[in-house]
Amino acid sequence: RGRPSANAAVARMLAKLAGRAAGDSVPQIVLDSAAEAVFLDGGTITGAWFNPLTRGDVATEHAFPVLYRGHEIAELTLSPRRGESGFTARDRRVIAELVVHAAPALYADRTLAELVESRARVVSAREEERRRLRRDLHDDLGPALSGLSLSAAALARRTGLTEAAELHEDIQQA
Repeated sequence: RGRPSANAAVARMLAKLAGRAAGDSVPQIVLDSAAEAVFLDGGTITGAWFNPLTRGDVATEHAFPVLYRGHEIAELTLSPRRGESGFTARDRRVIAELVVHAAPALYADRTLAELVESRARVVSAREEERRRLRRDLHDDLGPALSGLSLSAAALARRTGLTEAAELHEDIQQA
């Protein structure tokens, strides 16, 4: 009746995922692929690393968890076609196959998002450490060196020792 088989639907989704541009959303491709494969009016996909995405009208909902290695990484919530209260066995098979094959792509997308966030935290922590070191050098080391320099200059004046004068110059350079 014009609806693709589970294998054809999976092949289309995988082709879209493989050919996606840098800004294309993996969850959006998964949601669109599921809705298009069984001619649905609407649906939603949710995951911890992205804002929920919705397509079309979401009336009656049926949840399909997306599992990767036994852990739920997303949830695909779909609405049956208008006038229908549920999904046919064939629809469920197609959706189940799509979800199984979408899981690694969604997992990789989540892992990439976590990596980007982790890198941002590392960069931020490094910059904060640099600011702290600069502040410590300015507030602590600078005044301490100035005090030592003045003491060495006073010692050089009082004693006439060349070592004290050299120490004063070394501290000034530092």
